[in-house]
Amino acid sequence: MMERQVRFRKKRGTAFRGSHWLIRLSLIIALLFITGNLVMSITYYHRVLPRTRLGMLSVGGESATSLKRITPTDILPAQLTLQYDKTKATYTTASLGITADASGSTTQLHTGWHWLPLLHLLIAQDVPVVVRVDHAAATAATTTASVQFRRPALGRHIGLAGTAFVIQPAVKGHELDKGAFLPSILHALQYGHTSAIIRAHTTTAPLSDENQLNSNLSSLRKQLDTPIGFTYQNQMVQVPKSERSHWFIASGTTMITSEPAIKSYLARQFHVAIANPNDLATATAYAVSHTTTRTFRVVPAGPNTIIRSYCTATRDVDSNVLGILNDTLALTYNDVRGWNNEGTIAFEHVTSGCEYTVWMSSAAQVTSFGAICDNYYNCQVGTNVIMNYDRWTSATPPWNKTGGTMQDYHTLMINHETGHRLGFADNPTCPAAGDPAPVMMQQSIDLKGCVFNIWPRPAEFSQLNRMLGLE
Repeated sequence: MMERQVRFRKKRGTAFRGSHWLIRLSLIIALLFITGNLVMSITYYHRVLPRTRLGMLSVGGESATSLKRITPTDILPAQLTLQYDKTKATYTTASLGITADASGSTTQLHTGWHWLPLLHLLIAQDVPVVVRVDHAAATAATTTASVQFRRPALGRHIGLAGTAFVIQPAVKGHELDKGAFLPSILHALQYGHTSAIIRAHTTTAPLSDENQLNSNLSSLRKQLDTPIGFTYQNQMVQVPKSERSHWFIASGTTMITSEPAIKSYLARQFHVAIANPNDLATATAYAVSHTTTRTFRVVPAGPNTIIRSYCTATRDVDSNVLGILNDTLALTYNDVRGWNNEGTIAFEHVTSGCEYTVWMSSAAQVTSFGAICDNYYNCQVGTNVIMNYDRWTSATPPWNKTGGTMQDYHTLMINHETGHRLGFADNPTCPAAGDPAPVMMQQSIDLKGCVFNIWPRPAEFSQLNRMLGLE
């Protein structure tokens, strides 16, 4: 029995000694912690504790005196890049209506006696910048961002799969969460961030008009199948479908031809400065969208190229007609069969400072351009080339009897009256019965045995070269 008691006392003594050392160790650690904090407090008295940031500036160790030298640009980013999904936009901080209060910001950095300053060696402290908000500027920035970060929901729509138009599934859209916009950018800027992810609401796609969608799909497939060619000097290029497919861009639930995309193709293909790139792109886009097979002349810019600049205007006719007039002029002037004369002349549409103006005039107002004009036919007087709107919309009985298209009649109108502007008089002579009439013949009045013809004849080009001094 006594032996058992002795053993028990030995065990108690061992446990006590282990507990004693644990207490001593704890006391040592506590003493070191208190001493460390005391040393840190003394060391950083009237200084900012380490690992402290104010906005985008590291201020650890800074004294109260040095903090006074901090400026708003030190602590607030000059610009902020916002992102949602794949859309990014960069704003200056000023444009967001946000400025920093440097004095108010530094007062948040406690300098003096600190409790548990050792923790700052382990845990960084980010102190937000105090800011002022110009709410008018912030509201304007929110409005701008709501446009930039808006993606309309799109119902079933037409897209390209390689070189084929296909109907693609609906796509959800999104709109900026305006209520969360200012808090998001404030939080990012106050903590020195130069980028932020903003919030947006998802929007659902509307139902598509399936009949219209299928109609557009059929039309686009025909457009993509329309052959288009270009001639430059002795080089003839037939544009492959793989290239023509890049001329289309999305527009709502369908796709349309893009003139910038066409100009980009022309620059890559021919490696030459084109005298009238805008007109050539307009002509090409019109031909594709109206499934009109054409070959166009590429006229290089340079000292040997004659530029004929023209404006367009209306008189007593709705100005909306200028769209089709401009397209048809470009289509006609850039066709290899037209007055570009195998690349010696480039016709260029401008908005001012032009050599002549092509007018779309009501029949009643044609005579206002000069006594030589009447109210039935088209006319050319001085620097004015006048298209009679009645002829534009209904042609003439002799033409209509042939079953010719209105587009071809428009080409005839333009070529005949432009020929006058180039210096030609009316040509009353038919070379031979059954031959194509000269384009300068008044064909709707008397063909004299010839047949209707809408393009200049070889003899007329020879005459043009003589008039230009090219022969």
